[in-house]
Amino acid sequence: MSVGKNIKEIRLNLGLTMEEFANKIDFGKSNVSRWERGENIPNDLTLKKIAELANISVNELLHDQADVVTVKKVKNGVPTVIEVDGRTYIYQSPDQYRKPID
Repeated sequence: MSVGKNIKEIRLNLGLTMEEFANKIDFGKSNVSRWERGENIPNDLTLKKIAELANISVNELLHDQADVVTVKKVKNGVPTVIEVDGRTYIYQSPDQYRKPID
């Protein structure tokens, strides 16, 4: 299962709408939508908030059986390019990574 699918599953298990879920982690509904669709993934701090809501570890959230997260590039101590299940994401902001346009 992808990170986005895990986030959606957590949200649905909590019985929350995207907007309610977003409010709990101090983000907008559009961010949650992009995460769930796999367009972006949250940064470490946000992943921690989501994991805490689900009462799981960040490792469990990220490293589902099918997920493999690999850091491809680091600049100034920040992973700037990561790969999740073979999909490459580029650092967009302190809040998230985005999938590059093919």
